[in-house]
Amino acid sequence: NKPDWFASVSPYGKVPVLSHEGHTIYESAIINEYLDERFPETPLMPTDHFERANARIWIDYCSNHYLPACTRLMRDRNDPEKQKKNHQNINEIRKILKSYKNTAEIHLGGIPMIADDMMTFIKNDIMVFGAGVFLFIVCTLWFVFRNLLWVFIPLLSCFFSVLIMVGLLGLVGWKVTVISSNFIALMLILTMAMNIHMSVRYLQFKKENPNISNSEAILWTSGKMFWPILYTVLTTICAFLSLIFSDIKPIIDFGWMMTVGLLVSLSITFTLLPAILNILSKKSVNYEGEKKSIITSFLSKFAQKN
Repeated sequence: NKPDWFASVSPYGKVPVLSHEGHTIYESAIINEYLDERFPETPLMPTDHFERANARIWIDYCSNHYLPACTRLMRDRNDPEKQKKNHQNINEIRKILKSYKNTAEIHLGGIPMIADDMMTFIKNDIMVFGAGVFLFIVCTLWFVFRNLLWVFIPLLSCFFSVLIMVGLLGLVGWKVTVISSNFIALMLILTMAMNIHMSVRYLQFKKENPNISNSEAILWTSGKMFWPILYTVLTTICAFLSLIFSDIKPIIDFGWMMTVGLLVSLSITFTLLPAILNILSKKSVNYEGEKKSIITSFLSKFAQKN
């Protein structure tokens, strides 16, 4: 979005541009040379001839190799086919390098390699942490409820929370980075906590009032748990919103992602979860004869005594 007048001072339409004493100078390396020669009292280049030549070698390398690679990477970042081809090329190069590991120590570098590795790390993190969190959630739900239905209901709510959040990210074009790649795992854990609180309170109320209708029990539970869960969500949102003051864009994006994700989880907990409870739990759960957990009984007695 450069203004029209910018073309008159920069024929290539690039930045930076230097205007000094009525003259216009463009191209970064040339501007640096001009400043070094025009203001010798504050030199930019080394005084030693060899070091000056070495600096010019690096300038030439950056101008002819580094910057074009950055330009291609930025141009191709939204092209899935080119990204896939780049990934294949990097893997083939690494296979070739491995064949020489006994004779030489060769390292692969460059902007495309770094970008490809970053995407690979993000995908691996999502797969590994996602699978680990899923198993943790299933085990926790089974430990709490000991009933397949009450493992399925919170899992369904967690699934839709993450699905809606991922859809929102795709809709607005919000890029996931290495830092924010674990937001799915955090969302699952936080959503599960809300769902467990709601479900446990619902089961307790139904056990204490077996003759009350299912819809009335759900309505009472939602009203009883709304303010405690809302307070928990707001305090957690405040914690994540503190990240936006870090001045580091990936961390700022992670803070906003978790804020939106918590709001989505709160909405799902008080909309989809009650609907699922109303549909699935009418005749499928026996509220009588529940056994007390030894661990929770011990912890409750310990808390009462201390």
